[in-house]
Amino acid sequence: MAPALLRSGTEGAQESGVAGTDRRREDDSALESGGDSHCAMIGADSQRVSCPSTRSRAPRVLTGVDVVDIERLRFALTRYPRLEKRLFSEAERVYAASRKDPVRHLAARFAAKEAVGKLLGCGVTSWQDILVEGGGSALGVLLFGRAADQAKALGLGPIALSLSHAATIAVASAVALAERG
Repeated sequence: MAPALLRSGTEGAQESGVAGTDRRREDDSALESGGDSHCAMIGADSQRVSCPSTRSRAPRVLTGVDVVDIERLRFALTRYPRLEKRLFSEAERVYAASRKDPVRHLAARFAAKEAVGKLLGCGVTSWQDILVEGGGSALGVLLFGRAADQAKALGLGPIALSLSHAATIAVASAVALAERG
């Protein structure tokens, strides 16, 4: 008789011919603790055989999302004129200035920087370390400094970015695959 893969849940236990749930719970706890036995085989003699772990080699999907109140940013930029240069690169400011309501576009870029910081797991360490370039379908992210170091440590692939804004809010979503970390 060929071994059957032990699956989580009672359905998997029934398919593999294992009576009871004690063995399934042991496997689940090994998964939760990050143990090497991410899968187990049950042979004809009902002995558990561990499989080599591939779990740590599989890429992880990392995400970050942020929402910004446009009027709150507008107020802050009016009250603190130097804030715009601290938060945004020259290229980001030029892009926003070319639009009908620049603050809406700056708010979307601010949300994007926050979303990328969340994706990296370290937050935004410097506003100039995350640059949102282009607009529309030609959107991109450039990382510098600590943000670039964290991306390298994670084995991060390209970051997919989506921005949107309505009358009062701007939202950004960032997604990437991480090979490590």
